[in-house]
Amino acid sequence: MSDTDPQTEMFRQMFHGSLAIKLLVDPDSGAILDANYAALRFYGFSREQLLALRVIDLNTLSETQVRAEMRAARDARRNCFQFQHRLAGGEIRDVEVYSSPLTLQGKTRLLSIIHDVTARNDQERELSVLSDIVANLPVGIYRSQVEDGGRFLSVNPEMVRLTEAESEAELLATPASRLYANEGDRAAFVARMKAADDWHSENVRLRTLRGNIRTFRVTVRQRQGEDGTAFIDGITEDITRLEAAEQSREQLYEIIDATPAIVGISAPDGRLIYLNRAGRRVLGLGPNDPLSDYRPRRVHTEESFRTLVEVALPTAMEEGCWVGEMSFSSANGELIPVQTTLIAHKDADGQLLRVSAVSIDVSSQKRRQQVLEQMAFRDSLTGLLNRRGFMRALKDTLDDARSHRMPLSIVMLDLDHFKPINDRHGHDVGDEILRKLAPLLSGRRRSDDLVGRLGGEEFGIILPGAERENAVAIAEDIRERVAATEFQTRAGTLRITLSGGVTSFTDRRESGPTLLRRADAALYDAKAAGRNCVHWR
Repeated sequence: MSDTDPQTEMFRQMFHGSLAIKLLVDPDSGAILDANYAALRFYGFSREQLLALRVIDLNTLSETQVRAEMRAARDARRNCFQFQHRLAGGEIRDVEVYSSPLTLQGKTRLLSIIHDVTARNDQERELSVLSDIVANLPVGIYRSQVEDGGRFLSVNPEMVRLTEAESEAELLATPASRLYANEGDRAAFVARMKAADDWHSENVRLRTLRGNIRTFRVTVRQRQGEDGTAFIDGITEDITRLEAAEQSREQLYEIIDATPAIVGISAPDGRLIYLNRAGRRVLGLGPNDPLSDYRPRRVHTEESFRTLVEVALPTAMEEGCWVGEMSFSSANGELIPVQTTLIAHKDADGQLLRVSAVSIDVSSQKRRQQVLEQMAFRDSLTGLLNRRGFMRALKDTLDDARSHRMPLSIVMLDLDHFKPINDRHGHDVGDEILRKLAPLLSGRRRSDDLVGRLGGEEFGIILPGAERENAVAIAEDIRERVAATEFQTRAGTLRITLSGGVTSFTDRRESGPTLLRRADAALYDAKAAGRNCVHWR
């Protein structure tokens, strides 16, 4: 860096004297023009080595993606970026880069300040995993105050279910002392907990919020917060049915009949000789209806019956039991996915006596899995596909287009001058606009079209079956509707425009990323042409 003028000399002193990791970059070539000592120490290169590199060499993104980000920084459309940078030893680090344009000796440069956020990101990912585990544990987890009646501070979903609360809020508003079956039971329980060295566990009779008395195995430990406040961490298991089963064999059968799992027992010839209440409900049978006419073929779907005959029964006969997924057809024709455990009961000579099956309805788990997939592939702000979901959808539609030799087009859209709106009115207003924009992008689309938010104010649309003229017309229609819309926000009525880039799938060897890059190039053509227009490449 030349120091022939006072301004440059002042910048040089501030640049090299900073403890923050700093790079000076040529926005056109990506060349690293200067690096301070903190940058040399972080990346592990000598000064000569680092200045011989381009930022593209450090970044794990493709050159096209890095150049696009440099253009965004140079044009002051964005100044904060999330990247992964490669160090001299090959280690990959998560970095947050703040990059802004400045003019030195008549030339535009990018001043990039780099923050290593690897540890922060790792902690956030670990916290997310731990939170998911706690939320899905099959036991109640809670934290409560020691005093004030044991007011709950936090509970997991299973704790809400066990106490039969209608919502988490209802349980949090209920002191733990009100759940004990008898007045004074909690005070005695807390006294025994305080006398214990560490964890304390005992069976406790509790009254749920719906008034039902149940027996729970409660394991607790008193802890102390940083501010000195004492609280209780607790684990709660419903052992009501287990306790009843221990009392008598007859009560065990009552539990089997009451369980939501479908339990059936068959004779060696396949005749159903016992079916609990949940199973009778599936078959549309009353408590006294005979079972003699029912065979497995009437309960299972065709594929499930084939699994039963060809896999499950032979495995159970050989190994004693089989566990796997099946599906039943209910009396009203509903398909019920179940997790089944099939057990072959034999006498001392190995002759088959009975076959019992315990099937758990996993419909809710399947739905939860769908919800988790929805969360993984949907943008939380707009409800549109996120980048991950969009790229997966693009791969699938490209495969279909290749297989059926059908046309396909991609539209890339980017809001014009959106950063000033965020700067002037705040990101809450910007988010409000993005939420209201989503229906304009997807409200009139064709049934097969797919819309995604690719990041910031950039959106993508997959148009299966659309050729160039149709795709451009769709993009123009969206552009015109957005330009004509008055967005009512907390900052008042605002108008925005967008620019669009369109491309079509012509070469069967082209990949999704290739199409996106071409659509992105068309989008930048539209930006260069004055914005609020659509270009095709």
